[in-house]
Amino acid sequence: MIIGVTGMIGSGKGEATRILVEKGFQSFSMGDEIRKEAHARGLEVTRENLSALGTVLSKEEGEAFVQKRIVSKLEVGKQYVVEGFRFTEDLRPFMKRADFVLIGVTAPLDVRWKRIKERGRGGDVRTFEEFVEVDERENSGGSGQEVQNCLELADYILVNDGLVEELESNLNAVLKRLDFSLFKQSI
Repeated sequence: MIIGVTGMIGSGKGEATRILVEKGFQSFSMGDEIRKEAHARGLEVTRENLSALGTVLSKEEGEAFVQKRIVSKLEVGKQYVVEGFRFTEDLRPFMKRADFVLIGVTAPLDVRWKRIKERGRGGDVRTFEEFVEVDERENSGGSGQEVQNCLELADYILVNDGLVEELESNLNAVLKRLDFSLFKQSI
């Protein structure tokens, strides 16, 4: 089973992924694949550099370079969570698989901004204005990203506007619905 996770900046994609990893899923992140390449090329990890590197890698390896890298690492019969779908095109190789489920994680703008300020991740925006700009760019489609379109393709939407325990409870409900007998002891 492969669970894909999509959502807007600060929605809790990483937290959902962490919870699934604790339940035995192996994790892959779209962003981490580009961050690894940035480190290998000696680039500072900023949103601008990662975006530019993504464009370069698309030209070097083709549009679906991140997906191809991740799909090549997946083994039959194992449980995976793949985080960070931002383009509907990213979903194509995964949605062809019968064992793929897409979960969208959402949260209100003010909750997401608070989380961004608290997490202090390298490359994160520093002002509310920058945050709104990134949020709009991630949802613009066209030449921007298409997170909203990815959310519309989700099999399940989890509203993550409360405590981590609530997110975990909602994830457990999805796992039960999917009948994860392997994980019933930890749910």
